[in-house]
Amino acid sequence: DSNSSAVEIGNAIGSTTPLANLTVLGTQTTDLPVALLKATSASFAGLNVSGGAPTVTLDVGTLTIGAGGINKGFNNLAITGGGSIAGPIAGSGATVTKAGTGTLVLNGISTWDGQTTVNAGELRVNGTLPGDLVLTAGLLSGTGSLGGFVNASGAGVSPGSSPGILAIADNLTFNDQSTFTVEMNGATAGTGYDQVTVDGQLTLGNAALVVTAADSLPVGQALTVIDKTSGLDVNGTFAGKPEGTVFDLGAVRLRISYVGGDGNDVTLTRLRQPTSLTLTCGPANAVEGSAVTLTATVSGPSGLPSPTGSVTFKDGSTVLGTAAVSGGVATLTTSSLGAGDHALSADFASDFYDPSSATASQHIDAKPVVTQSPVTESGNPSPVVTIPPPLRGLGIKVDGAKGKEKKGAVVTFVVKLSEASTKAVTVTFATKNGTAKAKKDFKAVRGTLTFKPGQTRLLVKVRIVDDKVKETVEKFTLVMSSPTLARAIATGTIRDND
Repeated sequence: DSNSSAVEIGNAIGSTTPLANLTVLGTQTTDLPVALLKATSASFAGLNVSGGAPTVTLDVGTLTIGAGGINKGFNNLAITGGGSIAGPIAGSGATVTKAGTGTLVLNGISTWDGQTTVNAGELRVNGTLPGDLVLTAGLLSGTGSLGGFVNASGAGVSPGSSPGILAIADNLTFNDQSTFTVEMNGATAGTGYDQVTVDGQLTLGNAALVVTAADSLPVGQALTVIDKTSGLDVNGTFAGKPEGTVFDLGAVRLRISYVGGDGNDVTLTRLRQPTSLTLTCGPANAVEGSAVTLTATVSGPSGLPSPTGSVTFKDGSTVLGTAAVSGGVATLTTSSLGAGDHALSADFASDFYDPSSATASQHIDAKPVVTQSPVTESGNPSPVVTIPPPLRGLGIKVDGAKGKEKKGAVVTFVVKLSEASTKAVTVTFATKNGTAKAKKDFKAVRGTLTFKPGQTRLLVKVRIVDDKVKETVEKFTLVMSSPTLARAIATGTIRDND
């Protein structure tokens, strides 16, 4: 009856068969002078709990009470199930007990200061509850404030419903059967991560600490999950986590402190995960201008997700490029490396992991070159030939040689390898006209020399033509070439004897 000043419900309701749904219309407060209300759901604008029974039980699956809240007499009030109370709990006397599964949400600014007990389910305080709270089981959550002590021995405390701050004006006590749960998604208390403020004594009692942390949680900031606003020290620690303990939650590494903040707060700080880096490159027979692939492999602690971040690749001090790490690997392909030996390096960087570096070496062979090689006996150039890149670390050298015109005279060239080879090395040779001409001044030669393994010195002899013509000093050249070595040239000098 929405027009009366109060709606009164008499007798025991639903004691034999629970009501399916009880809804009292209007905005008026309903008087409930009975010992038991049993229903699947019940909705009131407000509720006066009175009567002679020592305990009034609201055995309702989902209880909804509006802005009128609950005004209780000297009775004990037991609420079994979940629901929400928008208004305050007011009145005097005895206790309020939360039992049964489900979440009961208190949104009002209550004035009743008796003791509340949670035996099962979740009590979410988003408003104000002035009295003491004892949890024998179940869970305390919410973003409101509690004016008395909270004893959570054998139960759990989880501030917020998503990240939030729960304020306790007196002591907070855990034991080894308790659980403290915090959610950490960002760096701001109440919106980024959960926090409880405690103005009295904090006793941790070897309770379990349960943390869920987002991979995006910032590194290096000490986040205060329990803020001790009084000057008292923290009593005890969480189970298995003495001062300074470092522990991993997937990719997130945290360190706990009980002397954080202003010296007596419980803080959690995200640390960077250690990493190691290896660098490989190839192919081994790369030629100038061809593609070389650099592969950096980033490893973190065993059993944890692969590190994320980026790798910067360098050739000496020259940056070749940067690549993102995916599945622990970053790759870069470049064609910019010139001929020669290269000291390559890779530097890993990440917001959440320690930096690491690695090096590797890569040799780049020179491009094939095209040259004129004069090898014909007549002294004319032969067709264009291609000499491949030099064999790495090995070279040929030909000393200049002199000779004098006379019968049987020769110009002897000494051909040398820069170092002994473990394999046979073959080079070709041919003479080339200068001021001295083939047939007229010397006998043109062409052929091959083979250095056996370990051999480094061979000779090439060019016969001098002894004529009767008076001539000045004349010169020709000997050209050495090889499929695997850069060519070498030496000058032969002929002195006249006429």
